[in-house]
Amino acid sequence: MNGHNPIKAKINILVADPDELRRRQCCAVLECHFGRVIEVSDGHELLSCAIQHRPDIIVASLQLTGIEGLEAIRRLRQSPAGGETPIIALSVSDDPSQIMAGLDAGADDFLLHTAGPAELALRVEAAMRSIDVRRELWRSHDLRGEHAHALTALLEFSHALATGDNLERILSKTVETAAALAGCRSVEILLPNQERTALQIAKSIGNERRDVVGREVPIGEGVSGRIFQTGGRRLFHVRADAESAAHIHECGFFAQAPAVSIAMQASERTVGVLNASGRINGESFGERALEYLDMISNCAAAVLHDILARNDRDVAMDSIVVALASLTEHRDDATGRHLDRMTGLCLILARELRKDSPYANEIDSAFLENMRLAAPLHDIGKVAIPDRILLKPGKLTPEEIAIMRTHVEFGADTIRSVLERAPDSNFLKMAEKIAFGHHEWVNGNGYPRGVHTTEIPLPARIAALADVYDALVTRRVYKNAFPHAKAKTIILELSGRQFDPVIVDAFVASEDECRALVDELRDREEPGPDERNDPSPAGLYKGPREACHPAR
Repeated sequence: MNGHNPIKAKINILVADPDELRRRQCCAVLECHFGRVIEVSDGHELLSCAIQHRPDIIVASLQLTGIEGLEAIRRLRQSPAGGETPIIALSVSDDPSQIMAGLDAGADDFLLHTAGPAELALRVEAAMRSIDVRRELWRSHDLRGEHAHALTALLEFSHALATGDNLERILSKTVETAAALAGCRSVEILLPNQERTALQIAKSIGNERRDVVGREVPIGEGVSGRIFQTGGRRLFHVRADAESAAHIHECGFFAQAPAVSIAMQASERTVGVLNASGRINGESFGERALEYLDMISNCAAAVLHDILARNDRDVAMDSIVVALASLTEHRDDATGRHLDRMTGLCLILARELRKDSPYANEIDSAFLENMRLAAPLHDIGKVAIPDRILLKPGKLTPEEIAIMRTHVEFGADTIRSVLERAPDSNFLKMAEKIAFGHHEWVNGNGYPRGVHTTEIPLPARIAALADVYDALVTRRVYKNAFPHAKAKTIILELSGRQFDPVIVDAFVASEDECRALVDELRDREEPGPDERNDPSPAGLYKGPREACHPAR
């Protein structure tokens, strides 16, 4: 074992070998470096111990007695105890047929009994790394499932806000969504009374007291009253701190700390207070849970303000669409200003096309308004892409590119599921077309379907050019920013191949406006147009990384 560094992680290893001397030597090496080792001498004991102890790694000789080694490995692979466990097969023979038999039976690796302790340790380390990779994949899968669930819940919430004109329904949907996404047992909304002297609990879930609705907390007192007066958010990690700050009518609620109180603000005015407590996992509120609660409270506040003041409720739908898209975008765009630039560029191009182009009759004021709301959702499917791919600074592998490209279908499917509940939403219909089609090329070399020109919806063709231009002239994790002139040259070169020539003409006609918008909304860390260092060869296309590799 000279030169071998023991690793910190401790694992359980099951060793099965009928030869006592070999078994003891193997166990001594593994126990010294990896943790607990369980040793057995025959196939029956191997299967029994695998079920009882659920080891992390199994090292099994093919010369087992009782149940022959190959058969024992086959049975392990068919059982819950060993179905996913790495198995290293040991043999006294290097006969290729025996090696193949061991691998066919289900072994992950093969090693001769005569191998030295250093090689055995290295093989076990390799098996441990495979465990870590597998667990990371499981974690990534679970995280994508969580993101998908949250995204669906938020889109359903936005639909309820946009179509709701009933105060009771809005309040119910708000507390239900907040409880689900923040993992809380108790959520309540407090609204001011008519005199605006006290807050009343307008809606509450998770509180068994029958008299909770209608109880008042004076404005300026307790937790809720002070938050209503000052705005912002207050977080309590321990029960004692929450109870000492709470009004008598709040003590029961905040006794379930960790707890949080958030001002529901719209149009620079506090509409009410949203409180959440009693986290199901008992942990304090993490950054993601607080983001969800802030988003829910502010978007609901816009609608509540409109309902209570009998004003237009369109502001709520607009704000939640941008918030939803920003929640996805901030993973690979720290400021989220890409959405603002992307939307602005789409509107510039659409307005230019409306002036004098073959598409002028298709673009009216409703088209522009739908584009304003739909454009921020173009990459909403990236919520399903693991960070290791989305944030990778280097070149993507073919497998990673394939995973990256799934965001168009995931995004379209997500929007489509909401459309089933809101079939009359024109901006969601446009958003679905953009999400699914903004990586198609007019020459058919794009994805996901490889369709041509007019088979690609007009909004998607507009979004395609806007997205690539913004990617070219701004810094990304995998590239520096290009000057406007080079970006324009690349777009002109791709006219008729990737981009609709009519839309390219509109871009050229409005290029000064496009450049000014990008410079105005440039991320804070981005250099200005005269400060950019561009080491890339002229003409090298480095747009959105998922668009850099034509599908065919």
